[in-house]
Amino acid sequence: MPLIIIMIFILYSVVIGWTWNNLGDVDKIKKILIIAGEMIAIFVITLIAYAISKNGIDYTNKDVESSIKTVIVALFTGFNSLIILPLLNKQIIKLKEKEAEEKSIIKKLAIMFLIFIVCLIFECGYMKDTQKGILQVQKSNSYNHSSLKSQT
Repeated sequence: MPLIIIMIFILYSVVIGWTWNNLGDVDKIKKILIIAGEMIAIFVITLIAYAISKNGIDYTNKDVESSIKTVIVALFTGFNSLIILPLLNKQIIKLKEKEAEEKSIIKKLAIMFLIFIVCLIFECGYMKDTQKGILQVQKSNSYNHSSLKSQT
C-alpha cells in the first residue's frame, strides 16, 4: 500500500505541475482555483465511472469495498487528470491569448472530449476487472489462510 500512495502522490504532483505550467501567465490564486475545480470535476467523473463499474460486483465486506473504492478512484482520478487537464488548459490559454484560430481550438477540444469519453468507457471495464481481481485474490488468500489454520 505505501508504494501505491507514493505512486499516487507522484502522479498528482506531475498533473499539478504540468497543468500549472500550461496555465501560463494566469494569476497564482486563479491557477490554484482552476486546478482545484478541474480536479474536483475529474474526481466526480471518475466516481461516476467507478459506480458504473461496480454494478454487479458483490462486496461481502463494506470496509474492503471502501478501501478498494478509495484507491481506485484516487488512482484513476490522477490518470484522468493527466490525460485531460494539461492539454485542456493549454488549449484554453491559446484561445484566450488568441494564439490560434477559435475554430481550430474548438475542434481540438471536441476531439479531446471524444477521446476522453472513449477512455472512460474502457476505464469502466478496467475498473470492473480490477475490482473482481482484487476480490478474487482476497478470497484466495482467505481460503489459503483458513486451510492453513485447519491443518494445524
